[in-house]
Amino acid sequence: MSSVYGVFRVQKIKCSNGGGLAARLKHSTREIIAENIDENRSVYNSVEGAKTYAAAKKEISRLWETVDKRRSDSVGVIETMITTTGKLPKGDEKQFIELSKKQLKEMYGENIVSLFIHRDEKETHIHCFSVPLETKYVEKTRLSDEEKSNLKNRLKELNIEFQEVPKKPKKDAKPEEWEKYKSEKIAYDRYKTRIKPILKDLNISKKETTLSCQPIMGSREILRMWQDSWHKNVFSHFGLDRGELKKRGEKDKYKSPTSLKKWSENLKKLEKELVSAYENFNKNSDFLVPDKNEDTQNYYKRIKSSLVGITEELKKLKNWHDIYVKLTPDQVREIADFKQKELDQEKERALEKPEKTTMRLTKVENWREI
Repeated sequence: MSSVYGVFRVQKIKCSNGGGLAARLKHSTREIIAENIDENRSVYNSVEGAKTYAAAKKEISRLWETVDKRRSDSVGVIETMITTTGKLPKGDEKQFIELSKKQLKEMYGENIVSLFIHRDEKETHIHCFSVPLETKYVEKTRLSDEEKSNLKNRLKELNIEFQEVPKKPKKDAKPEEWEKYKSEKIAYDRYKTRIKPILKDLNISKKETTLSCQPIMGSREILRMWQDSWHKNVFSHFGLDRGELKKRGEKDKYKSPTSLKKWSENLKKLEKELVSAYENFNKNSDFLVPDKNEDTQNYYKRIKSSLVGITEELKKLKNWHDIYVKLTPDQVREIADFKQKELDQEKERALEKPEKTTMRLTKVENWREI
């Protein structure tokens, strides 16, 4: 019996990618019907939150407006998909959906825009769209007289000495002054960390809302942490297996034929570039030798344009060389096998061509007879 796996997949969509977001949302709202959808079963789908693309886009825009600073290339929406590769070995579908929804709400909280349950495709699955908002409390660089007075009173109650920001010395200050500033700065940084909760409690901290996928899905380590969490809290309860972690050294085993073809083409191009550059250099190397009566200025003028051309060729060669030296022995072997396979296919096609040509000529002759 083959294993059934739980699938936890995340797609980050940038603020600037309006078309990509529209396509994904409209697929989930069924405003776009794909070929693999059974429309007779679409009535069994359900949704929480925004039900249409227009409503979802409006809610996303509202959440984006709460952001103080937003770059155009920042991640504006996260789409999370939860599914399985077959029927659940244990428990039922309803339990799986409820537990998955609970886990998603713990992950994204109030930032969830829409949560779709689809039952009209091969396997029942969940799409969740959320906006990755992160709220930070940043210490103000300047306090008003009232804020400073309130802070001093609270620190006095807690027996903490109030500290002013150390003044930075001038550039031409003596080494002793700089050493003193460094020690004061270290002490102030410790003090600043200590009073951070107090500033927040007194509502003195500056509150910032930023669009960021970092706390949710920003790095490989965080993604791995969430995968562990999903397997432990959801998938394991239904007897769903977990795929093996692909090691970095084994990555090439999973390369597609398209990737191998690309590497093969790159190597062919590198070989041609090397031969061409070598021939050009041999052909033009004599011009680098100065004439007997040629002064430095004229010599430089004569060789300048050619040197620029050689430099550009060397740059190209370095780029290809960098690609080549990064190949592992396994990659070189795989590419050699792929090139051999391509060669064999070309031979087979060449052998088939005469027959096809004869057939075409026969058809032409018959037409002439008619």
